[in-house]
Amino acid sequence: MANNIETVDMPLKAIGNGVNVPILGLGFGSWQVSDDAETIEEAVELGLRAGYRHFDTTPHNDKAIGKVIAQWIASGKVKREDLFIVSKLPPSAMWPYRVNEYLREALRSLQMSYVDLYLIQFPVGVSTTDEGVSLERTHLEPIWTAMEQEVKVGRTKTIGLCDFNREQVQRILQIAKIRPALLQTEVNVYFQQKDVQIFCRKMNIALCAYAPLGLQDMTETDTHNDLREYEDHKVTKDPVVVQLARKYGKTPTQILLRFLIQSDIIAIPKCLNPYDLKTTIKAVSFKLEMYEMKLLQNLDKPDKEHMSRVILNTIFQGVAEDHPEFPWTK
Repeated sequence: MANNIETVDMPLKAIGNGVNVPILGLGFGSWQVSDDAETIEEAVELGLRAGYRHFDTTPHNDKAIGKVIAQWIASGKVKREDLFIVSKLPPSAMWPYRVNEYLREALRSLQMSYVDLYLIQFPVGVSTTDEGVSLERTHLEPIWTAMEQEVKVGRTKTIGLCDFNREQVQRILQIAKIRPALLQTEVNVYFQQKDVQIFCRKMNIALCAYAPLGLQDMTETDTHNDLREYEDHKVTKDPVVVQLARKYGKTPTQILLRFLIQSDIIAIPKCLNPYDLKTTIKAVSFKLEMYEMKLLQNLDKPDKEHMSRVILNTIFQGVAEDHPEFPWTK
């Protein structure tokens, strides 16, 4: 493999507590990308060489990610302070006493002394047995208090939320001594969540988009679902997106990511193959005209079933919607 390391002028977004986030990262954490550690390791290696410094992880893959990053740090090719690493408290650990336990385990797997951002992955607590998935009582406010303690002891620089609705975020804000720095949720051209964007700006909470490419981003490497009935969600094939890609000599993926960047939204596409890893990061190197941004804004389809809900229902075997903290209306 070539030893060339790309230098990228990556925009940073301040999210409080002196923390700056690269506005484009790699999303290894929103869904289980691959069960194969070697696949993850190769993707992280290629991502680092392409210039990525923001990595979103979960317990499924933090060992593989940590292994490669540790090698880069040890060899002097990158400094820890130049990286932005995200870890998550999973739905199976939604108790205050497990916040510390899971972060400590993540740090051991990542071979790090701290992460830059620790997120509550989903507001619904579940347990998994041989019989299937069952719901657990979930008290979000005490969990947040435990998250704050991890900032105070230095195991994470800042903390945030995933897929919380506005009412749930407001509840956290009411009791928080350390405010949520970031909300991660599905955002893409077909599912822009404009009300969430307005809310986050008003509350001074950074917004991070998982599945920024819509259906394609969720299903190319996902084995949980047969989503052929949602073919019309494939935003990379939208005529407006394709036309803009031709105009700029870019890929549809780059157009979609550029739209989010210019909307002041952090994006974490899911990339594994070498071509995508080399090309997606170039979304920071050009700019769309204002009228083109408007064309893309007009593609919003807020009444369509959003993909995160479809996939989460599969992962949780359809029981999550019965939980009192399920974040989306039925």
